[in-house]
Amino acid sequence: MRSDSETLQESPAVVSSAPHELPLPRFNEEFFNVSTPGSVPLNGSTFANRARIVLQTVDKQHGRFAIDFRRDSGEIALHFNPRFSHRVVVMNTQKNGRWQFDAEERFFSPFEYKKVYTVDFVFSGNSSIIYLNGQFLYQYRQRHIPFEQVSSVRVIGDADIHSVNIA
Repeated sequence: MRSDSETLQESPAVVSSAPHELPLPRFNEEFFNVSTPGSVPLNGSTFANRARIVLQTVDKQHGRFAIDFRRDSGEIALHFNPRFSHRVVVMNTQKNGRWQFDAEERFFSPFEYKKVYTVDFVFSGNSSIIYLNGQFLYQYRQRHIPFEQVSSVRVIGDADIHSVNIA
C-alpha cells in the first residue's frame, strides 16, 4: 500500500480528509459462498453506506477480478478492478454503456494470487472510501451515478467469494 503523500501527489481524486481507520461495522445482511461470477441484490433502504467483500484470489486465467456496484439499468457506479499482470487497480464508472475514460484512476495494486482479502467500501456523500484488510487504500469520487442508486454488487474474474456483507 502507498503512503498518503505518494497517493496525493499522483492522483487528484484522493481527498486527504478520508478517515484512515476503518469504522466498526454493523452489517444488516450477509451472503456466504456466493458463486463467481456472482451478484448480490441490494435493497436501497438496507444498503445505507457500506459493503464488505471477503474473497480469495485464484488463477482462473483472467488476470484480474472486478467488484462492480451496479444500478438496475446495468450502469456501474464503481468498477473496482485489480489487474494482476500490470500490478494496478483500475477504478471507473460506466454510464449509458460507456466507460468514463477521462476519469479512470490507476494505482499500484497490492493484490496477489492465492491470498485472502477483505475489501471494505464505505460510501459517504459523493465518495467511496476503500479499505484493504482494514487499511485505507483509496478514496474514489462518485462520477455521474449516486451511490444511493446502486441496486447490486457483482464480483467477476479471478476470485472466489467467501462473503458479501452489507450495512
